[in-house]
Parts: sequence; C-alpha cells; structure tokens
Amino acid sequence: MTRDYFLFKGCATLVEMHPDNLIRMAVFAGAGASCFAEIPTVNSFFKCVKWPLSQGLSAACQELARRISVFEGTQEHQDWPEVDAEKLFGWLELLEKADRIHDSRISIHIPNLLSPVLIDPVISHLRSEIVRVYGSQIKPDVLSKAPHHSLVEVVDRLTPPNEPLYFFTTNYDSIIEEILEGGGRASLTNGKTLRACTGFTTERPGRWQPELFRAQPAPGERLVQVVKLHGSATWKRDATGPIDTGWGMATPHDCLLYFGYKSVPELEPFITLHTLLKTVLLRCEAVVVIGFRFADPYIREIFDFALRANPDLRVICSLTRSPDAESPLSAMMDRFPGRVVLLVDPEGNAIPFGRVGFETILEQTLRNARQSDAVA
Repeated sequence: MTRDYFLFKGCATLVEMHPDNLIRMAVFAGAGASCFAEIPTVNSFFKCVKWPLSQGLSAACQELARRISVFEGTQEHQDWPEVDAEKLFGWLELLEKADRIHDSRISIHIPNLLSPVLIDPVISHLRSEIVRVYGSQIKPDVLSKAPHHSLVEVVDRLTPPNEPLYFFTTNYDSIIEEILEGGGRASLTNGKTLRACTGFTTERPGRWQPELFRAQPAPGERLVQVVKLHGSATWKRDATGPIDTGWGMATPHDCLLYFGYKSVPELEPFITLHTLLKTVLLRCEAVVVIGFRFADPYIREIFDFALRANPDLRVICSLTRSPDAESPLSAMMDRFPGRVVLLVDPEGNAIPFGRVGFETILEQTLRNARQSDAVA
C-alpha cells in the first residue's frame, strides 16, 4: 500500500490514480482576509468605534490599553486608537469575571475625571459596536469580487472529493458565509454546488447543532465547514442556547463572542469549534493562513502542538509583508524551518491575499510541497 492510501482512506482509488494532486488541507483566515471589503482589522477597530458623549468610555479603554502595555513591557498604547482590540477585549472580559468573583465593582481610574468608569458599560458598549461594525451587510458587487472565490476553487481542486473544505476564522464578520450561500447556493466552475456548515441550522434563528459537522456531502456537492473560532456578529444566546440570527443588528440578547488571548474555552459552541481545529490540524497536510500573524498565544500554542505532533503538516502564510524579526510568527518559522513559510513570488516578495496571481502561486506552492513529501 502507498502512503497516500492511508492519508486518503475512503477514496483510495482516486488517490492512487492521482497521488501528487490531492492533499488534505485547511484555510485559516485572520483579519487580513476581510480587508478587501474595508472591514477593520483588530488593530483598526477602535478607529471605527462611535463613543457616547460624556461617559468617559473612550478614555477608559485608552487607560486600560496603557496598563496592558505597561504590564507587558511594550509601547503599543502610544499608538491609540491603533491597538490590538482582541487583546483589550480579552482583558475586559477577565475584569468582568473578576468583578463577579469578588462581588465588588471593579473600575478603571481615568485621570482628570472625578469618578471611575465601571467595566460593565465599557464592555457592553464595545460588544454592541462589534455587532455594528462587523455585522453590517456587504454589498453584493463587493462580494462578487472577493478573492475568496478563486481560493475556494484552488482548495477544491486539491482536496479529495469526499472531504469537506475547512475554513477556520477568527473574524466576526459573515463574509465567508455570504460568499458561499448569499443569494442562494454558490457553485464551482466544475459544476459542484457549495454548501456551508457553521454548526447552526439554516432557519432563522438557526439553532446550534454540533452534529452538523459530521454531515456527508450529497452527490455533486462540496461541503464547506466554516468554523468561526471567536464567534460571529450574528450569533446570540437566548434561553435555548446559542443561536444564529443571520443579521448583525442589536437584539435583546448579548452577542456571542469568544475574545482571543485566552486558553481553552469552557462553553459551547466554542468547545466544539476549537476541538475541530485541533482535530483537523492533526490530520491534514497543509494549512493556508491568510492575514493572520499568530499574535494570539492560544491559537499559536495549538499550531505549535500540531506541528510537533503531525510531521506532515505545513503552514503557508499569505501576508502583506514578511513578519518582523522579533514577531511570534518569525519565531514559529525559526522553530519549524521549511514547515512554516511565507507565500512568496519568484522574487521572494510576500504575496498578499487577492493580489493578481495569488491563486496560481498558491496552487503551485501546494503542489510542490505535496510532491516533495511524496519523494521523501
């Protein structure tokens, strides 16, 4: 038996016919994957926030950013409002939990103000702003030009026919879902129909049913598992549990989000979603990472473990520029030389998502990696 039979068990005949063409893979999309639609990244979110007057909420967030920076020994706060929003969200949530544990009101002192601003109104306002900023509908003409279309075509060509396509993302927006099923089922150039699975039922509101991730594709269908690791602007929680409203408007229910910079999630749907990421990383051969620089320690730890446990795994990063020498991603590249790499053109320049020729270079890079593994 060839190695390919064991990797692609269940579709052995096809794999034996095309041993160098198929590869188990996944896509991991960070904020950079949504820039084409002018959706703010985590570092530009606070530039888009609308602050209520005379409540001091902006000053409270700026003060918290300063304290986080002092704690970490960095100068990131000096660029306010250009700070890592996910990091600040995570700290706010920790303070919110600490408030409940100690049964006391935890506040952030704001210089030049007579009274402290409590955590509750700060985090409540930011959650509503997340829904407003990331839950807004994207115009159809913008979605029609999204680079995701060509990416899906490449991943479909290289993935065994009965395997689902895996799209993991830390983004709150619904771009991937809208592209895959907006205005009806989307189709590939080979005629196959795309069906997105997020773990929620398709009616509105959709109900959380994690067993949906075990569904099998129908004939002529390519199943796409969209795994939103940090939640979505359209997700809420009501008396029945997690729901997907399908729209990013304010509702009586709080938005259902899992802010980054934390460890193992303890509630659904995030337990299932993060477990799925770990499972897929341990069995696939390549992950295409788009617009994500691995600043989140927990996500970085998951990939680090998978790279050590799965010697076949390769991580190919599409970024606007090479990582800084002291960055977490640069450290990953040093720890796993030749296995965590930057997608580059023939001149060695970084290839950002959506640049002309992106899909051609990506496909060739994946095929080359597959052929190298076959020879080895």
